[in-house]
Amino acid sequence: MDTDARDKFVGNWTCNEKVNGTAMSTFTVTISKSVTVTNTTDILMANFYQLGNNFKAIAQVNGNNVTIASQNIDGFTVSGSGSMSGTTTITLNYTADDGSGAKNITDTYTK
Repeated sequence: MDTDARDKFVGNWTCNEKVNGTAMSTFTVTISKSVTVTNTTDILMANFYQLGNNFKAIAQVNGNNVTIASQNIDGFTVSGSGSMSGTTTITLNYTADDGSGAKNITDTYTK
């Protein structure tokens, strides 16, 4: 039986977020698998960028790597990438732009 590379990403994660290098906030992000049959590598990240649980970023998983293709979430254009180290830490680097200029974001998710 094949294992699903997304399984290790699924769950509730504590996010420590830095914006332009400055620690800003800590909050929970919930990661789930996309149920779309055609996108078996997609995960959904609820409360991404602390926008609320109703807003989800879509990311693609390839092994331990995550890619966030450019997308609009609640008026913010986001894109970036990251990776999982071990089984308890995910580091993401991405940009978020609401039209007033891009911010460089570093998120560290821990379980």
